Amino acid sequence: HNWPSALSAYRRLEEEGVSDLDNDLKQWRCLAELGEWDELANKVADRAGSRAIPAPPVAAATSRVRFKTVAYDKRMAAYGAKAAWNLGDWESLRTYVDMMSDEVSEDGGFLRAVLALHEEDHQEAKRCIDTTRTLIEQRLTEVVSDSYVRAYDVAFRVQELSELEEVIAFRESSGDRSGTDRQLAIRRMWDQRLRSCQPRVEFWQRSLAIRALVISTADDIEMRLKFAALCRKDGRFNAAQTCLARLLDRRPEELSLDTLDPATCVAHPEVVFNYLKLHWSMAEKSADEAVTR
Repeated sequence: HNWPSALSAYRRLEEEGVSDLDNDLKQWRCLAELGEWDELANKVADRAGSRAIPAPPVAAATSRVRFKTVAYDKRMAAYGAKAAWNLGDWESLRTYVDMMSDEVSEDGGFLRAVLALHEEDHQEAKRCIDTTRTLIEQRLTEVVSDSYVRAYDVAFRVQELSELEEVIAFRESSGDRSGTDRQLAIRRMWDQRLRSCQPRVEFWQRSLAIRALVISTADDIEMRLKFAALCRKDGRFNAAQTCLARLLDRRPEELSLDTLDPATCVAHPEVVFNYLKLHWSMAEKSADEAVTR
C-alpha cells in the first residue's frame, strides 16, 4: 500500500470541504499505518470532543444512520486507543477502551489486554487474550484460502496475542537466575521472530509496541535502530525521526543537526550515525522533488 499518497489524497478532500465519517476513518488508518501517532491522537481527540451522541431515535431510516454513527464511534475509539498506547498515554488509552467496553471485537479485546498488562492485571489480560484469539481463529479459517496478504495479517495478530502471553511469562520469570535466563531466552526469541517477519513498517511497529511493555527503549537499541532504518528506506522519515529521537530521549522536533552536541555523539554514536543517514535521505528526496517541479 502507498499510505503516504493515500493520506495526501484524503487530506486534499478534507481541504476541499469533504469532512465525512468515511474520510475521517480513511485518514486515520493511513496515519496509523504510517506511525504518525501524535497527529492521529490529536485528530481523534478533536473528533471525540466534538461529538454529542443523542439517544437512539425510533424511526427506522434514522436508526440506520444511528447504527453507522455508533460504528464510527467504536472505530474512532480503536484508533484513539492505538495512538494512546504507542505514545504511552495510558490515561487516554483507558478512556478509549472504556468507550469500547460493550464491544466484542478483535481490536477491543486486544487493546483491553494491553491495558490490563500495563496495570499488571494478568488474569484479566489472559481472559481478553483468550476471547480475542477465539474471534481471530474464526476469521483466519475464512481468509487462509482467500489471500496470502490477508491471511498473513490475521496470522500476525495471532502472533501478537502469543507475544502478550510471553510478556506475562517475562514478568513472572523475574527474581532469580533461572528467571533471568528465561527472560533472555524470550528476548532472543522476539528478536529472531521480528527479523524473520515481513520487512514492513506496520508489522515492526506493532511488535515493538508489545516489547515496550517490558523492555524500555533504551534497552532495545539494536532493534529500534533496525526499525528506524526500515522506516528510512521506506520513505517514512517522520517515523524514523521519532524513533531516533526517543533513543536520545528527545522530542522529534528537537532533533536536528544543530542539536547534536559532542556529548550526544560520544554517548550514542550508532544513533547519531543513523540520524545522519536519515538526514541525507531527507535532503536527497527534497533535491529530487525540486528537480521535478
